[in-house]
Amino acid sequence: MRCEVEAPAPAGESEIGSTPFLEGWRAALGESGIGRVLERVGAVPLTLIGCFATLMTVIAVPLGLCLWLLFPLADASGSLGADPVFGAALLLLLLVRFASLPLAIRTTRKAARMDIAKSFFPRLRKQYGSDREGLSRAIMAIQRDLNVNPLNSCLLALFVVPLLGGFWALLKGLTIRSETGTFAPRFIPEDSAMYRHLNSITDLYTWGMDLTLTVPEVGLCARLTPYLLGLTATVALQCVQVRPQWRQHRPVAVILVVGSFGATYLLPIFFVLLKVADSIFLIAQVPFLKRVKRREFTRLRNDPVFMASVAELVADYLPNQDPPQPPHGHSPGRGAVDPDDLHR
Repeated sequence: MRCEVEAPAPAGESEIGSTPFLEGWRAALGESGIGRVLERVGAVPLTLIGCFATLMTVIAVPLGLCLWLLFPLADASGSLGADPVFGAALLLLLLVRFASLPLAIRTTRKAARMDIAKSFFPRLRKQYGSDREGLSRAIMAIQRDLNVNPLNSCLLALFVVPLLGGFWALLKGLTIRSETGTFAPRFIPEDSAMYRHLNSITDLYTWGMDLTLTVPEVGLCARLTPYLLGLTATVALQCVQVRPQWRQHRPVAVILVVGSFGATYLLPIFFVLLKVADSIFLIAQVPFLKRVKRREFTRLRNDPVFMASVAELVADYLPNQDPPQPPHGHSPGRGAVDPDDLHR
């Protein structure tokens, strides 16, 4: 089967977000129940969407400057056969991930503190019995006193989501067409080498793929093969990332895998390739963070002052009740209270 090459977007419009495929999705959304709900609610959703779009544009400005600064390095290195614009974006992604590494290390060390506290939780569960509400309050109080917040792992996601929106706005601004059919990018200086490079090309190709297209826009043809490889790599790497959650949180893992497939299927291949690189970095980061957590756990476990403080903290949240009496004729087991000690 042969592929039909689409005409470039009109002058002043971006190649991203204005394709017939996405226009069809917009029309379907307007005709669906979601579109009718939006009409009933009024201008509130449109205002929120406008605020988020403005935020994405604001984030795209510094990202464009960073991309402009990294472009000469990507151009000089050859970017492994990729377009230097994509090479600069890949370098920017790696820099952002390295910048967020201290936050990941801090979160991992606090998780080690919580693992120490969890070793005392069986005693709490035994004392609270069927009082699940009281047990939950005690555990949350212990987490607060240890300065451990279970939501700390979400901070990185809150940082990454607006960044992805900024990347979307940046790519959309970089692929605006001029009257001659070449790119007339925004967010970068017009006298820069990056601007001149984009202004001299009509397609943003990397490894035989147009980075501005999505998988459905390519069509069923031989040219689809590299796009499918990128899509398959993204889903496979996502499965590797959620492997630790597969047993304990299988529904969440399934949602992550399916969501990753849907996003990479509908997003331009530019983001698919960046997602592949990001997943490889995160998977390679896991052994390092495990070593950090193991060292921190060992250090805290061998710290008698910390262990005594945790034991005292857990004891403070034990319910006020009489200690259980051992059965007649049996000596108290390990961890039990000897009644004779109460009268000494």
